[in-house]
Amino acid sequence: LALGRFPPPRRKRLLLELASLDGAVIFDDDSILAIGAMIGPHPSVPSQTGARTTAAVSAHLHGGHPVKVSSDGDVTVYFTSKDASGNSCPAQLDFA
Repeated sequence: LALGRFPPPRRKRLLLELASLDGAVIFDDDSILAIGAMIGPHPSVPSQTGARTTAAVSAHLHGGHPVKVSSDGDVTVYFTSKDASGNSCPAQLDFA
């Protein structure tokens, strides 16, 4: 399914509907790659509470740019933060 074939309002609605399914929606700049995907845990993921958190942190450690949407509507973005010296550490932004 190529998102580019849909105008922006329909694209947004389609992604919202797909995100309501269990499992991950995986996409790149041009198309949806998987719907309802299960993300295997990365060996470096510490013990987490909840499958969505484990999957999101694992996806980040595998090189993805995950956005976790909790069933209660909270959104968390996982990324790597770097300072001016080039030091980096895992980080997250939480939206309630």
